[in-house]
Amino acid sequence: MTIDLWKPYLQIMSLAGLDQILKQLVLQAAAHGQGFVHSVPVKGLIFQISPINNDGMPFSFHQNDTPIWIPIVLSFISIGILAMLVYILTRFKFSSKIRTGLIFLSGGGLGNVLDRILRSGGVVDYFFITIQSRSIVINLADVLLVIGMFVVLSEMMLRILHEEKQ
Repeated sequence: MTIDLWKPYLQIMSLAGLDQILKQLVLQAAAHGQGFVHSVPVKGLIFQISPINNDGMPFSFHQNDTPIWIPIVLSFISIGILAMLVYILTRFKFSSKIRTGLIFLSGGGLGNVLDRILRSGGVVDYFFITIQSRSIVINLADVLLVIGMFVVLSEMMLRILHEEKQ
């Protein structure tokens, strides 16, 4: 395999590794009582950093009331999607934007799959974002997934619009 074929694997593993490092740092700081809960109010928004174990769905939906089989099913679905994304990345040519989006999707997915496997079905979330009275709790892997999806979909939509104009 040439270095170009290894490049997406290294990029995906680097993103997932960064996600795992951040999760571990947050967990260690909280375990040592370093007061790692920080609130930053910004015009109606409140940002907090504090670890929780999310055994529910993405973005903390159904936190603490999820049947035991849900994390197992999510893990298998995620592994299947990851395998498909890596296969697509290494077999087909894409624009750099779509390729970057797919790498972000894969890195974020791998970060959360590793959590579900290594942490008994749960994912460590640590960014609490509250807007008015609604809150979500996310982690870097979730951010990577959203950015990756946004990049891929926006690039595809722009291409469709460009083709329709011609």
